[in-house]
Amino acid sequence: MTRNVHAHKVLNQLDVNPMDEAGLRDWIAQEFGDDVVFHTCKLQDLSVDALFTFLQEHHKVLVNDGIWSLNKEKICQH
Repeated sequence: MTRNVHAHKVLNQLDVNPMDEAGLRDWIAQEFGDDVVFHTCKLQDLSVDALFTFLQEHHKVLVNDGIWSLNKEKICQH
């Protein structure tokens, strides 16, 4: 069964533990399983790849020297 998770779960993890993309993919697989899909306030059924694209295009994450971290200025507060 596919698990549907809000993108904030990933962002919250990056807030406490910035990591590279491979580490983040591993964490997602361990935490939510391989069949996870994500949703945001406006989007549904995002794959991990689509979620990563969304996070980068909307500047929700900062990537410096390959390490992903939360961009707190771009996070909605709910």
